Amino acid sequence: MSSVGSSVVSLSGPAAYQYPTQASLTVQVQVGSSSKCDVNQDGSTSVADVQLVINEALGVSPATQDLNGDGLVNVVDVQIVINAALGLGCSADSGP
Repeated sequence: MSSVGSSVVSLSGPAAYQYPTQASLTVQVQVGSSSKCDVNQDGSTSVADVQLVINEALGVSPATQDLNGDGLVNVVDVQIVINAALGLGCSADSGP
């Protein structure tokens, strides 16, 4: 069973970083798929997985989700998990 919903992901990081503006990201999520982008392994790729990868890219939590295999957890990995949450696939070459 699939369902569609939306949520807001807050982009924040350690106090050592200086962010020029407050930012947020709204992601519409279709629940019902499972893949390597299901970071929290709850059975679906969702906004929660996006937040976990964002936290890793910002250094808030240990970097373990290098989804594209380049040795870093960065904005590319965040985009991969966003694409997966949007139903566009979970690969380094997925996208619009």
